Amino acid sequence: MADRYDCIVIGAGVSGCSFSLSLAETGYNLLLLESNKFENVGHDWWDAVEESVFSELSISALTPKPNELFKKSPITFYTPRIKKIGATTPSDLNIHRKKYSQRLINLVKDRGIEALDSTEVQKPIFSDSTLTGVKVKSKKDNEIKKYTANLIIDASGMNAVIRTQMPNEFNWNLDHDHGDIMIAYREIRNKINENEREFKTYFGYKNGIFWENHFQEGLVDFFGGIPYKENMADPKKIVMDLIKKNQNAGDKVVMGGYTAKLPIRRCLDSFIDDNLMIIGDAAYQTNPINGCGVASSLIASKIASEVAIKALESGNLSKDQLWEYNLRYIRKRGTAFAALDILKKFLITLSPNDIDYLFERKILKISDIESGYDLKPINIAFFDLLGRVIRGFTRLNLLLQLNRIIKRSNYIRSIYNNYPEKFGDEFFSWQKKANNIFQRDF
Repeated sequence: MADRYDCIVIGAGVSGCSFSLSLAETGYNLLLLESNKFENVGHDWWDAVEESVFSELSISALTPKPNELFKKSPITFYTPRIKKIGATTPSDLNIHRKKYSQRLINLVKDRGIEALDSTEVQKPIFSDSTLTGVKVKSKKDNEIKKYTANLIIDASGMNAVIRTQMPNEFNWNLDHDHGDIMIAYREIRNKINENEREFKTYFGYKNGIFWENHFQEGLVDFFGGIPYKENMADPKKIVMDLIKKNQNAGDKVVMGGYTAKLPIRRCLDSFIDDNLMIIGDAAYQTNPINGCGVASSLIASKIASEVAIKALESGNLSKDQLWEYNLRYIRKRGTAFAALDILKKFLITLSPNDIDYLFERKILKISDIESGYDLKPINIAFFDLLGRVIRGFTRLNLLLQLNRIIKRSNYIRSIYNNYPEKFGDEFFSWQKKANNIFQRDF
């Protein structure tokens, strides 16, 4: 095994593997490093992914296989007081994360990409303040090694082992606000009868989001997620209470059965530095409402690999050369998710009674949330707005708050639409302006 590579990729999740497969097609030599055993990579449940994403990918092998898919599930939404407020049928595919991740890892191996599991990346290596490699420790024999490369990819998940040890020029060393991380518990059990076929989602229930999905044949899917804060409720305990009350759930845990941290905030302001690109959860490239990140990881990996190939060909891996990755991802996903993050930050400040009131009076609608999911701005027609004002007149202050947040959400879109096309002082001015919006009271 060599000590020097064109590129080192840290993390064998969806983002790391998809990037590796894209770059390997051009003949560059890569090293893929994973801290866990390969067989343990991938959440043991399914995630929603927009079907349109796969038509944009250049590698057909990234399209999920039939055995990796679950049925699309119509969703019925309920308020914290368990009152039905609407239903929708998403166009997303439901992908089995574990099966999909394991197939991508096998593809990496089949393509001859050097890959090491049970290998902990301890710290970055610098030469004259420039990132040049990584120091690693094998969990198998405790051997310490150093690998160098022209380009480092941090796809190591929320731990972001390289990003968190880099100079803080881009404000990467984040102090998480309330609502940046979700503590989630998910348990998928066998179904003992098929007399119910509903996907019930409880929005704002116990200050989080919970669901019972009876739509999949033979399975009942229970999920609970609460934005992290001190002295928060335990989502596992709440999910277990839902299971006890459910007459369709059997005793066997088929998938899941564990707690996970999910990033639920807007993406980083920049995903690059000299000789460095950041992808996936390490860059917070997830949906701020539900934490799903497969689609964003695939899109980010595609963009990053295309930019990386041009940079490696030119021999220039500076911030200036890699900036295109920032610009293209922000335009493709980052702008819409920043706007959705504004709405999420407002919603998590509301009491269950406030959420009940907004949805039951149709002042806030499921279609408003869907606009964010579909990466569209929230636009309310005049007569629709007038009707909402009339329905919300008894809680005028709450209505005014919501109106202010929708305006702020659409305003942040206008800021992100003017993301700088090049690295320089203009970026830091842009960053200050954007961050000022998120630091306001919600």
